[in-house]
Amino acid sequence: MELPVNRRTFLGGLTTIVASGAILARTGTLRGDGLAVSAEIGGTMRAIRLASAGSDRATAYGMSSKCVLLDGQHLLCSWLDVARQNQWALVDVHGGAIARHGAVGPPRSDNHCGVALCGSPDGAADCLVGAHHGSFMHYRMPGRRERSTWELIQNAVGEAATYPSLVCDGEGTLHLTYRRNTPRPYHVMYSRRRPEDKVWSEPRPLVRAAIPVHTWTTHALDVGLDGRIHLVLNNTQTHADGSWYYGASHLVSDDSGESWRQLGDDRPLSLPADAAALKRIEGDVFHADRTQSREEKLRLPATGPSQYYYCKIQLSNPVIDDAGRPWVVLHNLLRGRADLYRAEKDTWIGTPLGETVRASFPGHQISHMGQLSRHLDGTIEVVLTIVRDDVECHRYGARGTKLVRLLADATGTPRSCGLVCEPDPEGIPDWQPNIQRPGWHAAISRPALLWTRGLNSHTLTETHTNVNEVTTEVWLQLPPSDQRQPCD
Repeated sequence: MELPVNRRTFLGGLTTIVASGAILARTGTLRGDGLAVSAEIGGTMRAIRLASAGSDRATAYGMSSKCVLLDGQHLLCSWLDVARQNQWALVDVHGGAIARHGAVGPPRSDNHCGVALCGSPDGAADCLVGAHHGSFMHYRMPGRRERSTWELIQNAVGEAATYPSLVCDGEGTLHLTYRRNTPRPYHVMYSRRRPEDKVWSEPRPLVRAAIPVHTWTTHALDVGLDGRIHLVLNNTQTHADGSWYYGASHLVSDDSGESWRQLGDDRPLSLPADAAALKRIEGDVFHADRTQSREEKLRLPATGPSQYYYCKIQLSNPVIDDAGRPWVVLHNLLRGRADLYRAEKDTWIGTPLGETVRASFPGHQISHMGQLSRHLDGTIEVVLTIVRDDVECHRYGARGTKLVRLLADATGTPRSCGLVCEPDPEGIPDWQPNIQRPGWHAAISRPALLWTRGLNSHTLTETHTNVNEVTTEVWLQLPPSDQRQPCD
């Protein structure tokens, strides 16, 4: 196919941006079809460059999937480009060819407005085009390749909304959580849309943040084979001495979002629940290594990618295994560590991942925003960002950031750990991972992975620049072609 060549080149061409003499985006060798392909990663994985004009948050905010299996043989991928337009591509999971591509929705306000995708029982894909303190837009694409166009379903979903997390259950009901920023404190909101509904339900507040200032809730949903909906969220709290505590909590709904409770307690919560009163995944003790003193917080910059509140970005997405157990990665960005938690009946059990990472990559620590998926054989896959020990682990998009894929068994025990790709020789970070996730209607032998290669604009300016011209690459890693993606 003939590809456009301009500032927003979709697949072909080389897009770089130069600042202070440094190239901020790099590309591999181009094939005749405009794709850049790396050497096979890990001996069998295949990597394809989907775009060379992504934004500095092209695949960020992993509360929802940005790659879903659409018709059994095509992976629908999405990212936000430098002009803040959400782009999509249908990629053949066997050969890696691009079947179709285009844009969905209008250009958005800033780099926080990527989409949330999920697959539906009828083979279609639902998409919420993101917003930053605004309203989402709901689009739908039928599952048949010959009709791969987006239909606008609802023009405005939610208000004062950011960070959509979207899942679909076995009945075809869509479930959504998002962060509402007004009035403060922030709330995690919930809405749903059943197949027979004409519009989304009126959003309901689920959880009220425990702090009255700006915070990341990094809320994320998943639905199990039993129909239960699971929600994980950050639970940052303050103490009388001015210290901050970085924890996380979990809620579950047994009745398609009508009521919510916590593990070990059958009583429904009174909504909105106060985050400070919720049980926490890491336990109900305030752990010293998850507590940041007032003095430590004041030593960090007030703005830019190293400011203290990046310590709050500490949860992966959840996944639910065949036994109905929720799993999640809980980061500790004060210590450069992370734990893989799973719920056994009413108890959360954590497996430290730091030692495995250090054994494989000496001199490195774990950074933020891991991702989780599950293989058809029950293997749990974790994607982590890692940085050198001499880099602040909470620094968002630090130079030299690398991606690793870690496999664990049903007890959470790590089996293997390896790099996603060779590090960029100039330290351009590989980050913002978004892994393909299984659904009850779309089990996967081995998940695909999207990520961004490029700099955070904050790294250049040390200020907030959510509207900027920094250009990045978007890469897709596909499993071996002989590991076919099961469908219905």
